[in-house]
Amino acid sequence: YARLRDATLAIRAGAAFVATNPDRTLPTEVGQVPGAGAIVAALVAATDVTPKIIGKPEPPMLEMALARLGQPRERTAVLGDRLETDILGGRRLGLPTILVLSGVTHEAPGPGCEVCPTWVYDSVRELLLEWRAEMVEIA
Repeated sequence: YARLRDATLAIRAGAAFVATNPDRTLPTEVGQVPGAGAIVAALVAATDVTPKIIGKPEPPMLEMALARLGQPRERTAVLGDRLETDILGGRRLGLPTILVLSGVTHEAPGPGCEVCPTWVYDSVRELLLEWRAEMVEIA
């Protein structure tokens, strides 16, 4: 509570309100726990100030990651478990996206979905096994 109180007072006094992402929950081994978005929501409620989101799904952090990779865009995809941040962020950058159903999202979106991934896999393990099999076929 003390940190939430201090952040509220700082924002009300004019501090910049910057958030990394709006994810409401965070998957852990014990289940879904409050994520950055839950804390952001509390601060918005206490301050009436909307934060600047610099991480997913907004481009700045993803563009920095892309530049740091040093790979061509056509050899890069965004992988994530959340449609409204991970997949939306990749789409905003014009990159292919990979949704894994082993985190927050448990069902593939249906036809006509608002934010559709390029590919869907049950898990990162399934993705790696399929890619490994394709690499063996190519070799």
